[in-house]
Amino acid sequence: MHRLVLIAVCSVSSSSYANLYVQPNLTSSFGYNIAENYATEQRIAVGTKLEYSTEQLSFTFDGRLEHDFVYSDNERFSIAAEDQYGSRAIIEEAYVSGELGLSFWSFGYQKVVWGEADDLRIVDVINPLDFKSFILFDIDDYRVAVPMLKVDYEYDNGDTLNFITTIEQRSNEYPASGAEFGNNYYPNSESSGWGKYELGLRYNMFVHDTDISLYAFHGYQDDPVLNATASERPDYSYEKFSMLGTSLSKPIDAFVLRTELAYFDNYTVNDSALQHKDVNKLEALVGLDYRYKDWTTTVQYTNQLLNGWQPTYVIPESAPIYTASAERGFFANQVYLRAALSYVDNQGGGLLSQLKLTYKPNQYWLLKLNLDLIDGEQANYLGAQQQRDRIWLAATYYF
Repeated sequence: MHRLVLIAVCSVSSSSYANLYVQPNLTSSFGYNIAENYATEQRIAVGTKLEYSTEQLSFTFDGRLEHDFVYSDNERFSIAAEDQYGSRAIIEEAYVSGELGLSFWSFGYQKVVWGEADDLRIVDVINPLDFKSFILFDIDDYRVAVPMLKVDYEYDNGDTLNFITTIEQRSNEYPASGAEFGNNYYPNSESSGWGKYELGLRYNMFVHDTDISLYAFHGYQDDPVLNATASERPDYSYEKFSMLGTSLSKPIDAFVLRTELAYFDNYTVNDSALQHKDVNKLEALVGLDYRYKDWTTTVQYTNQLLNGWQPTYVIPESAPIYTASAERGFFANQVYLRAALSYVDNQGGGLLSQLKLTYKPNQYWLLKLNLDLIDGEQANYLGAQQQRDRIWLAATYYF
């Protein structure tokens, strides 16, 4: 049951109010590796969404506690994987917010989405990702909340300026060795550091029916670089970089054209001798959406170019990615279907085929089914997981 509580306190000279909205939920999920026939997830999660507001301030919270029984007495997964994923407390967002003149501010754990890409990241550099389940349909499902101060200011002409400063550097979170998608890239690399600030600016405007945004960011790379050391345990560091970018979205009849362009200055990579090399990186994306009756189809292409790249660098000079998707709601959107293909065209190539089906029969229940099929060469980012085809089922009850 959804709860909405309205409290009114009146006095002779003034009045105040408070609104409280609480939505507890319970989720059970099951994952299964259909390539090698074993369970990958048997999870129970208890969560709640809460919104509390007064005349001056609001507080928003979304979080959960979860336990995965698949790690209990299971020799397939490592102790490190159980330590990392056996029991977790996850904060999706927790922040206070309010208005100050023409500006809106918020402070706390938040997620900020930059850009126009559909589940690809070019200018979207604020929040790191949790790769426990590798690549999911909705990037928000594995975006990691970061403590930050965010201020949004709206000009008289409708343009907006967004200022962001994070107060904790957080890295991408990779699965431990011995987990289902065990990290072969950056084992034991997860990092966070309070007091390591990052700064971001976004200016948004509409020109001739075109949504245009300009971005600037200075902060830390989400992925580490290795340091040469005599120790058997990898030693990582997270280097600073700067980014300037732009994005636009323009409707053209039944189509929507989307583009992003980002320039990364002083971006650090490793060479084969684990030396640090600074490069300038250019990333671009073009996407096209088409609406036909109740179907929405999307195609995207993105690539990168590293200025000064050398064959000894451990990352490729270019990494073309092609994506295509189609989605539609049925029965007044009680049933929603989405199918997608992602192809990474380097190091032999890799293909990810995904199907997602959601069913919401009423206000209390939400049922999900995901199917992921992975293929490609072992050297490819996707192909390296070709024995991880999976089916995933989840049921959520909202009280």
